[in-house]
Formats: sequence, structure tokens, C-alpha cells
Amino acid sequence: MGKISHLQAECVALAASKHLTRLPGGRHGGGARAGFLCGDGTGVGKGREIAALILDQMARGKRRHVW
Repeated sequence: MGKISHLQAECVALAASKHLTRLPGGRHGGGARAGFLCGDGTGVGKGREIAALILDQMARGKRRHVW
């Protein structure tokens, strides 16, 4: 309990790297941040993946999250 699988860790790593990407244009010139869709099936642990992503972002000093 409390650990994530290798597949869940891969999803977290891909989402974290995608959140660093800025989309072109936007109201403020810099563009919005890119999103990431986790399309895993039932029972794979998407809730754990989201929680791990939030912990990863908090460890990087980012405090704004939407659950």
C-alpha cells in the first residue's frame, strides 16, 4: 500500500513533462500549459496517478492543483 506501479510511474512522468510545455499564443502572450489525458482502463489506479502527480508538482514547488 502506498506505492505505485511502474506503469503508473510512467504516466506520472509523462504528465509531469507535458505540464512543462507551453502552448503557443494565448491572452498573455506566453500561452497556456499543455494538459495530459490519462486514458487507463478501470481499476488501473488513476486516482493514485493523480495523487502522485500532485505530490511530484508539490516537490517541485508548485502549489496550484485541481483534483
